Amino acid sequence: MSKNWIEKSMLLLTLVGALLSFYLFYTDVFNVPTICPNEGCAVVAASEYSRFIGVHVSLWGLLYYMVLALLFIFKDNFELLARNFNKVVGLFLGVGILFTLYLRLVEFFIIKAICIWCWGSVVIVISLTVLYFLYIRPNEQAPAAN
Repeated sequence: MSKNWIEKSMLLLTLVGALLSFYLFYTDVFNVPTICPNEGCAVVAASEYSRFIGVHVSLWGLLYYMVLALLFIFKDNFELLARNFNKVVGLFLGVGILFTLYLRLVEFFIIKAICIWCWGSVVIVISLTVLYFLYIRPNEQAPAAN
């Protein structure tokens, strides 16, 4: 798997995550019910935990995915970013994993409802993290011929 392919895959995943977050933010702002196979999405969206520091969690998600996308889009345009790209992306993904874990624990043990859209974001964050570790692994080179 080439680094270029991994970068493009990660960029695509961030854009899908941004669309998912935008949809949830849209439903919140315009008070539109989410399309959901069960009542879980509505229960989670109506809970006090749907906001973090006074801001709807879906807006945090939208900002998160957009910043990640911008990091990939502009990584070669800024020397400081290019030099620290792996560290910055790793930090963002670490924060994403921790926040996702927190939200899932709240879902399971406090709200006691499951939002399928939220789990879509879980899949995206985990996929991004797996791809990140593939991206940063050392290049495996064939042994030199004697």
